[in-house]
Amino acid sequence: MVMEKFELPDSWILENLSKYVNKLESGSRPRGGVSQYLNGVPSISAQQIKEDGSFYWDSIKYVPEDYYLSTTRGKIKPNDILIVKDGATTGKCAYVNRDFPFQKAMVNEHTFILRTKSTLLAKYCYYYLASSYCIDFFRHSRKRGMIGGLTSSFPSEINVPVPPLAEQNRIVSHIENQTSRITQISRALFEHTKDFHETLYGVYADCIKNVEYLPMSEAAPLVRRPIKVDLSAQYPELGIRSFGKGTFHKPALTGKELGSKRIFTIEEGDLLFNIVFAWEGAVAIAKREDHGRVGSHRFLTCVPQKGIATSAFLCFHFLTEKGLHDLGDASPGGAGRNRTLGLKSLDKIKVPVPPYEKQVWFSRLWEKVNTARQLQIEISSHLAAFTPALLAKAFRGDL
Repeated sequence: MVMEKFELPDSWILENLSKYVNKLESGSRPRGGVSQYLNGVPSISAQQIKEDGSFYWDSIKYVPEDYYLSTTRGKIKPNDILIVKDGATTGKCAYVNRDFPFQKAMVNEHTFILRTKSTLLAKYCYYYLASSYCIDFFRHSRKRGMIGGLTSSFPSEINVPVPPLAEQNRIVSHIENQTSRITQISRALFEHTKDFHETLYGVYADCIKNVEYLPMSEAAPLVRRPIKVDLSAQYPELGIRSFGKGTFHKPALTGKELGSKRIFTIEEGDLLFNIVFAWEGAVAIAKREDHGRVGSHRFLTCVPQKGIATSAFLCFHFLTEKGLHDLGDASPGGAGRNRTLGLKSLDKIKVPVPPYEKQVWFSRLWEKVNTARQLQIEISSHLAAFTPALLAKAFRGDL
């Protein structure tokens, strides 16, 4: 891999990474897989490695203790660099700090362990592999061969700028100081957003105490606005994300592309359901910028009765545990596309209807919380862009 052209400081050299590799190996799993083991020694895979180089521990798999003791390859040690070797996340890296939570752990056959020689700090190497200088190489590697991925010779394809050890230590220290501040800010933003939602749920719980429940057919009946398709016209579609994450815009389809597909107009303020994934929170409110877009028969548009209910209050309700449970009961079948929300079943779901003025007040409060959440997302996006820029400067010798 050829680095971007720029001048390195006089004391730095550009070397092939293979010159600094002490060990590169992948691990293994017992024949038959690991799904049957509920405890033992953690088996680390791409699933456990986050994009930021830290780890997830909520879906961990295990190998038996005797299997771990019988093998000589793939055992994790402090300062190891873990690299996903194949699949859609080829090149994703993690670094094993001293606070790694397991004394015994190993990687599976789809993950490399890379250990460096003493002349190249492992943490410095990790940051370089995680930088923009290597991202394109890893992205290209995903397209190699039938499956795509890295072979054990991949270090010979990467050149790394190597400063003296003292400078490597200084660069690593500077990166860690800066990124730790970013992490602290991101965590604080997350906690604030979490607090907002918990407060909002408390307000919602107070609102529904001792209130009347009405079926959806009375509180917010289904309203269809069918469109007669013109083959020469264009129809911009609307999508609904699961887990209460709102709407998104799809590309426009021509009347010819729609063919015999039935479509319906969506208007601002509609309470929307994707009937295939309503059970997992594919519920949203049509925003101003969604007005006039279209949805297929799989998208239900309910319109709250003026003076009885608001879209925002009902949407929030359907994203609570009780609301999702009711949508699940109204969506029979197995999982995924086999769980379709029935129109008659939706009509029968009973929803809380506090005094209308209280719902309007709650809707405004929720709007403010969503505004704060959107600000948090935007700030997090800017913070996420900081680290790649920092690493780019570091390996040009500009820190």
